[in-house]
Amino acid sequence: MRKSIALRPLGLFVISIFASAIPAFSQDIPCTATTLLAKQHRSNMKHRDPAPGTPEPRTVVQALQWSAPTGIQTAAVRKQGTPYPGREQDGKFYEITGDLWRVKLESNDCDFHLEISAPGQLKTANRIIVELPQGPLFLAARQKLIDELIANGYDPAVDKPLDLDEPLRIKVIGLPFYDSAHYSKKNPKRGHGHGTAKVGTLWELHPFWDIQFIEQP
Repeated sequence: MRKSIALRPLGLFVISIFASAIPAFSQDIPCTATTLLAKQHRSNMKHRDPAPGTPEPRTVVQALQWSAPTGIQTAAVRKQGTPYPGREQDGKFYEITGDLWRVKLESNDCDFHLEISAPGQLKTANRIIVELPQGPLFLAARQKLIDELIANGYDPAVDKPLDLDEPLRIKVIGLPFYDSAHYSKKNPKRGHGHGTAKVGTLWELHPFWDIQFIEQP
């Protein structure tokens, strides 16, 4: 639901001032990754091309329950750049609908990190992360995300976390990815340093390449 703007006398003047204060990005927010592509953890997996065909529907709740890949306790397995057997290797990609609560464009890789909960849940509900990389194959989705954030009164910028006052209902399509860089033997489910404390799994959709914003009643 987009934020409403109350107009007072001299409404056109107010609108012109407000419009001039909103940043405009013709293509994308300028960002140069501080970590070289080749040095990013499991970089080949994070930057897979969009998959053709029809996605399989999944829910945030289902994603929160996915089990970790076999052998993830071993450092050599966590570092491998090839798909983990099972969910990453079976070629399936998913469509997930959820409520978007947080967005951050991170400088280390210039990916948009989105935290989403199951639809209709409170802000404190468990979330998953879905990530949108840089590059021409993802530009249309990035522009759509940027435009929607600006339309709702948010100013997206590098390393500026945006915690939404009210969630935006979104549907994304992407590939499953297990972010083993954040694995922790003490907390194998949530890991360490993986988004906010509300993120309940190391499984992500990463990359995702399509995003739709769903109007809520």
